[in-house]
Amino acid sequence: ANSMLNKTAQEVDRVIMNIQSRKLDETFANFESLYYKKSEDLVSYFAEVISKMHEPEYNINTVRLYRNCLDKITNLTKGNPISISEVDYNFISRFESDMAAKGLKRNTISSQLKKLNKVLNDARKQGLIDRNPFETFQIRQEKTNREFLLKDELKKIHDLYNSGSLSPVLCNTLLPFLFACYTGLRHSDVVKIKYKDISKDNSIDITLKKKTSNGYKRLIVPLSQKAIKLINLDSQPNELIFPNLITATKCSYHLKAIAAVCNIDKNISFH
Repeated sequence: ANSMLNKTAQEVDRVIMNIQSRKLDETFANFESLYYKKSEDLVSYFAEVISKMHEPEYNINTVRLYRNCLDKITNLTKGNPISISEVDYNFISRFESDMAAKGLKRNTISSQLKKLNKVLNDARKQGLIDRNPFETFQIRQEKTNREFLLKDELKKIHDLYNSGSLSPVLCNTLLPFLFACYTGLRHSDVVKIKYKDISKDNSIDITLKKKTSNGYKRLIVPLSQKAIKLINLDSQPNELIFPNLITATKCSYHLKAIAAVCNIDKNISFH
């Protein structure tokens, strides 16, 4: 009897900690739902996970991609509620097939599946499901050959920018792309840097999300003269350097058009 009481007390403590860590209302309905593991709605839980994504761990584009995945799941279910416990191998397969039917590329599909996998892993850690169905589902990726710009090709693109012949829309993509080329920064870094991140010795001091013991790494990036000439150092400290930078996916379409103008037969994109 004592063993049963201890087990029940531990389960009650687990549920209370779950409610507090997720900042849920401390109501009997929430307690009952978690205690008896009444499965939550997938879409609602996914939205809750997104609402807790904050910088520096999650940048704006990462959050946007999670929202994009949630939109795809909502469209797949056509507004019909599906609980987290109902997400199984067949549902994941259906989600994968639906994205393929809509023309998404293999690696884009893989990226979306990884986001659903992450949300389901969170649900498992919260005790909402006993196991993640992705444990038996293989996320397939397509190997791609990375292409690099040669110095003369980069000069061609920079000369095109300087010519002033590009539309404002393409310029808003090409300017940060050139800056990324001269600094080695990724799209996810470029999109969030502000003028206050530039020190007096013309280097950028930023914190990156890295696979380190604490998850972050401080990086000092010296700015070359070419990089400095692309930005306005007289701007306000709290201003983003590239406030009009669009998503990496949309940038890729613009860069493809720019490469065509320069007669560069390469699939260029942000790092």
